Amino acid sequence: MARFTEQLRQILHRFNRTDGLDVTLTQIAEEIGRNRATVHSHLSRLCELGYLTRVDYGRYLITPEGREVLTLRPKSARAFVKCPDCGRKITL
Repeated sequence: MARFTEQLRQILHRFNRTDGLDVTLTQIAEEIGRNRATVHSHLSRLCELGYLTRVDYGRYLITPEGREVLTLRPKSARAFVKCPDCGRKITL
């Protein structure tokens, strides 16, 4: 399993909450405070890892493997990020 960065985990968590179909690249970029090119690179990486699948231009779905990796406890003792939608803490 590949090591996750904080941004990859945030993006994957966003897709897990909504199944991704209503999420745009611009929305994700605004949520995590990065530019669209960076987010596009992260989405490509998540697809390569098998955690997301591209279903249409600019539309992605989280895979079962993506959901599973979010349930695993990270090896490092990283901080928590507050979910912008539900307010819960997301383990990084």
